Amino acid sequence: MDVSQVLIVLVFFSACQCSPIGDDLENRVVNALSSVLGFISENVDEMNLDGLFGVVLAKAHLLKLCAAEKKHLLLSNQTSEILSQIRWEHKNLSRSYTTFKKFLFDVKVWKKDVEFTRGIVGAVTPPFQIHTCDQYLGIISNAWFPEKFSDKCLTEIINGSRKKRSRCFLDRSCLEYVTASKCMLGYGITHKILLLQVAKALGCKWNTNPPIINYCSHILWEVRQNANCGFIGQLDDLFLEQVLLCGSEGFLEFFEVRWVEHVLSLQSRFGCFGILENEGVVVRKKREANAIKFGCTDHTTGLAAAALSLFLRILRCSV
Repeated sequence: MDVSQVLIVLVFFSACQCSPIGDDLENRVVNALSSVLGFISENVDEMNLDGLFGVVLAKAHLLKLCAAEKKHLLLSNQTSEILSQIRWEHKNLSRSYTTFKKFLFDVKVWKKDVEFTRGIVGAVTPPFQIHTCDQYLGIISNAWFPEKFSDKCLTEIINGSRKKRSRCFLDRSCLEYVTASKCMLGYGITHKILLLQVAKALGCKWNTNPPIINYCSHILWEVRQNANCGFIGQLDDLFLEQVLLCGSEGFLEFFEVRWVEHVLSLQSRFGCFGILENEGVVVRKKREANAIKFGCTDHTTGLAAAALSLFLRILRCSV
C-alpha cells in the first residue's frame, strides 16, 4: 500500500469517527426515553396534569421523527399506552384544568413541522450583571411569576379560539402580559412562550414569531449562564422547560451535546427525574410540581420525556 492509499484510509476512518459518537448519543437518548416512559407508565396515577402534558409533547415529536426505526415506533407506542391509561376521574381537575385537558391533550394540536436552524435567536443585553453563581441562582429562583394569572390567560386563549379561532380575543391585561417586550426571568418568561405556542397551535392568527424570538433570545442568555455555572441543580426543572420550549421552535442554539449529556445525567436509576436541592438554599417551587417516588417530581419527569423526544428528533432530522 503506497502513501496515497494510506492517506485515503486514514481520511476515511477520520471521517467515520463522528458517526459512532452520534449513534452512541442517539442510542443513549432512546434508552433514557424508554426508561422514563416506562416509569411514567407504571406510575401514571401519581402524575399530575402538567407532568402528563409532557407525554403529549413527547408523542408529538416522536410522530415527526425522520426515518423512524422499530425502536422509535416502540417509544411512540409507549406514549400511546400512557395516555390511554390516564384515569381522569381520579385527577380532581379544576374547571380550568378540565379545559386544558380537553384541548391541550390532543396530540394532533402539537404535531407540527419544524425547521431546525441556527442564527435566529441571538445576543441580548443582560438584564443584570452576574458576579457569582449563587447570586444568579438567587435572582432566578426568586423571580416573580404570576402562575394563577398565567393560567387565567391560558384559559382565555383556549376559550377565545373556540369562539372565533382567527382572533382568539384576550382582555387587555392578558394581552399586555403575553406580548410585552419587557422580559421576565425564569418560569415567568417560559410560560409566556407556552401561551404563545398554545395560541399558534390552536390556530389563533397572531404574529407570534417576533415575541417568541425575543423571549427565546433572553432564555438562551439564562441557559448559558446556568451552563457556565456547571448547571445549577436547583434549576434543572427550569432548564428542561427552557430547552424544550425554545428547542421546539427549531432554534438549534438550544441543542448542545453537553446540554444533552447533562439531561441524561439527571435521570435516576428508576427512570424518573427530580430537582436537586442543597441544604441552606430556598428554591422557588412550581405549583404544578409534586413529589413522587424515589425523590423525583412529576413535572420534571414529564418535561424530561418531552425534552428527550425533542433531542431524538433533532438527532434524526437535523444533526
